[in-house]
Amino acid sequence: MICQVSAEKSEMYLGPKKYGNFKESHKAKNSSREHRKDKDHLAFIHRLPSVLGGSQNIVAHHLLSVPNTRGVGMKAPDCYTVPLTWNQHERLHHECGAKTEEQWFEDNGIVAIQKLAERIYANTGDLNACLIMIRHHTIERRQPTLGCPPAKQ
Repeated sequence: MICQVSAEKSEMYLGPKKYGNFKESHKAKNSSREHRKDKDHLAFIHRLPSVLGGSQNIVAHHLLSVPNTRGVGMKAPDCYTVPLTWNQHERLHHECGAKTEEQWFEDNGIVAIQKLAERIYANTGDLNACLIMIRHHTIERRQPTLGCPPAKQ
């Protein structure tokens, strides 16, 4: 019998004290990045040129602005990485945070950076396809024409 009444104290005894989570099926969250890592993809990222131009000292930048993928002290999964040079990567972390990352890339000539990272991941190993995608996401630097074509001379 689990509940017993003590004759001396006339209190209900509920058994030994239990500490922690009482659900038997509850498992602790996996706090490691092992399930979010992809070594083959990171190696491929290092073979690509930087999305901002340049091909020396490439590092894999884990996007800061991807919702529901990061926590305190955690990187985004490897599927949300883009190639940057070391200098560009340092400048990005110095100049912006998670809320301004998308705008930082747009200011530096790349649109829809999260979509680009997803497309690069979907085509891991296909260098030519990824180069085309990087070119597709690059904004051409021209003077705005306000919807009118440039005047022919």
